Amino acid sequence: MAMPTAPVPDRAPETQRLYAAHTAAVAYYRAQLPRNDGPCNYLRKRGLGAVVDRDAPWRVGFAPRGWSTLTDHLNRQGFSTDDLVTAGLAVRGHDGRVRDLFRDRIVFPIRDQSGQTVAFIGRVWTQQAADDANIPKYLNSPDTPIYTKGRELFGVYEQRDRIAAGWPPALVEGPADTLAVWLSYARTGRTGLVALAPCGTALTEAQLHTVVELPGVRRYGLAVAFDGDQAGRKAADRAYGLLAAHPTILARGAVFGPGADPADLVTSPDGRVRLRTTLERRAQPLLHLVLDHRIDTLTHRSPRLLYEVEGRIALARHLAPLIGEQPPQHAVAALRHVAAEVQRLTAGQPDSAQQVADTVRCLAAAVSEHLETTPAQPLPARSAPGPPTSPPFAAAFPSPPRPGIPGVAVPATSITGHPSANVTRRLSR
Repeated sequence: MAMPTAPVPDRAPETQRLYAAHTAAVAYYRAQLPRNDGPCNYLRKRGLGAVVDRDAPWRVGFAPRGWSTLTDHLNRQGFSTDDLVTAGLAVRGHDGRVRDLFRDRIVFPIRDQSGQTVAFIGRVWTQQAADDANIPKYLNSPDTPIYTKGRELFGVYEQRDRIAAGWPPALVEGPADTLAVWLSYARTGRTGLVALAPCGTALTEAQLHTVVELPGVRRYGLAVAFDGDQAGRKAADRAYGLLAAHPTILARGAVFGPGADPADLVTSPDGRVRLRTTLERRAQPLLHLVLDHRIDTLTHRSPRLLYEVEGRIALARHLAPLIGEQPPQHAVAALRHVAAEVQRLTAGQPDSAQQVADTVRCLAAAVSEHLETTPAQPLPARSAPGPPTSPPFAAAFPSPPRPGIPGVAVPATSITGHPSANVTRRLSR
């Protein structure tokens, strides 16, 4: 499978002016970076010093603090103020004055699949700005005649050689995460992962369509590696929902600690090795990650949830639709995973084993009830545990070990009176 066909750039003169303005802006921003020690030191501290020393392929730059430094520079090159406002490089205030959109920010160019720069992502670099709730950490270009948010992915063009070689993608949140993964595989001498990031928006159907058309996806699947915070969890859940339209894609999720992300991990000792391990060997089926998120959300709201019959029933009914749509082997793996998670959450309690067993009984009954009340549908491989057997990229996305919770089995009869054999019969269709 080849790379997705690049769109043919609009050749209208007014559109070409917008492309040209962005090309000139990239050169200007890039020239400012080595002249400003603060942003350079920030990037080096984040483990991203390579993008300071190397221009290609990312062309990371810096937007100076002044109100109209870029606008003045491009005006001198023959671009009108209207050109720059239309391009999204400048904004006109209520008083009619024009100022640069990006000021005192590290800027990451966004390029379309033809290689044209069409927008930017700007990030604050000082701790003071990062701590100010009134200042967005990331600032993104607006929609323009050459750029539509939710259509482009950061990193596709810059990593076209790796994509063409069949490297599977990993969806990450931002440009720093993309660069961290890129650097982690730069000198490994083997197949790796290609990190791609939505450009300042929640993952969209159009972006996911681009991802699933990449050469490595059909063979190896994709990874989801969003941050470990609440926003990252929501993004992973959204990705899982969008993947419903692509049921044969093998989807796995990397687990990061609360508030952590790939860019943070790469700054730790042996960070690049740890990041590769997290993305590959420690990844789990994306379904399991989504189940964990739902369990954590409900138990956070109701800490006694697992110790009360009503709570276990509510949890089971919340999880049942996710598990019920799986083919048999994946449904069994999901049940085992939930059992392992409940065991972890109740560890140290004298009745931990009983809570695990009771929760599994409730869940088996809820899955049975869900299947009995839902029209039977073909059950595709929604969240397969790994890639085809013995692929060249065997180190990535390995099948996780079975949790093997001792003494836990699907009961002969559920607490609602439905024989649990119904679960097996319906899942085996």
